[in-house]
Amino acid sequence: MRSRSLLSLALLLLVAAPVLAQPPPSGVARFPFKAGTKGWGYLGVDGKPVIAPAWQKAMPFSEGLAAVKRDNVWGYIGEDGKEVIAPQFAAANEFHDGHAVVEKRAGAFAGWIDTTGALVLDAEKLDVVRGDDFAEGVALAVARSRLSGFVDTSGKWVVPAQLATATRFSGGRAYVTTQDGKAGFIDKTGKLVIELSPKATTAFFHEDLAYVHQPDDKHVFLRPDGSVAFEVVVGAGDKPAFGDFAEGRAGFRSKDLWGFIDATGVVVVKPKYRAVLPFSGGLAAVWDEKNRAGFVDATGKVVIKPQYTEAQSFRDGLARVENGKKGWVYVNTKGKVVAKAE
Repeated sequence: MRSRSLLSLALLLLVAAPVLAQPPPSGVARFPFKAGTKGWGYLGVDGKPVIAPAWQKAMPFSEGLAAVKRDNVWGYIGEDGKEVIAPQFAAANEFHDGHAVVEKRAGAFAGWIDTTGALVLDAEKLDVVRGDDFAEGVALAVARSRLSGFVDTSGKWVVPAQLATATRFSGGRAYVTTQDGKAGFIDKTGKLVIELSPKATTAFFHEDLAYVHQPDDKHVFLRPDGSVAFEVVVGAGDKPAFGDFAEGRAGFRSKDLWGFIDATGVVVVKPKYRAVLPFSGGLAAVWDEKNRAGFVDATGKVVIKPQYTEAQSFRDGLARVENGKKGWVYVNTKGKVVAKAE
């Protein structure tokens, strides 16, 4: 898949993000764009500016807030464009479950803030040196001991920091390795509900399915209870790869080309693309033999013909694509350019 790989056993950490005091998200779509020397602002779904350019950098909205950069530090604005949290952070992520990871100094994890901007989960007080975004009510955290665990939004350790490695929760499961050499998926109590060989390669649970490449060279998708949903039969000499499920489809690679399978393992789009992205908004970006990007629907029908040098997934009805020398633009689901992205 494009710019994606099967899940490694390493901790997945994202750069921190600021917080804000805002009402519940309105669901209004806002898209970051750059207007030359004026800086970054936001477009509406019709491609017209709704928040005037004013920042060095602007990130997507999440839970009604967006991180913006001014004077080389990050703060937050609301959907009306007004500053909610003054720029003060060296790094800032999106909000998840009402919390965001922040760095006050570059490379120094500070903890999690809430939507008032208060540092409600202080890394120093928790004795945590690294932390991830919240997912499903808990966040992966690495203690000073370098062991991993999970905290909830109150700062309580729901899974003590005693794991050798861990990834964030998805579909009620998180992949971990233990100090005594075990590996597999835990639930939110920390119980190892699916034990796997430490030599197995696995991915996240999405739509109640997770890919596992077993040491016996079998390629299977597991259900959250650990049972095998289906096995993918691989031809001799082939080294396949599989992505996460999204909208009932998962990308898969066979003999260096990508296609899609459905939730029963049936091939619904034969492998013929150099790269693919997961489905989003009913469409998936694909790259043809000439490395041009376009979009297909769930049946594999080409909806937007391959023509772009780069492409990102659809979000709220628009996708950001790079159109050669014309630069990055936003297109709608019919392929019509609605605005410049930068």
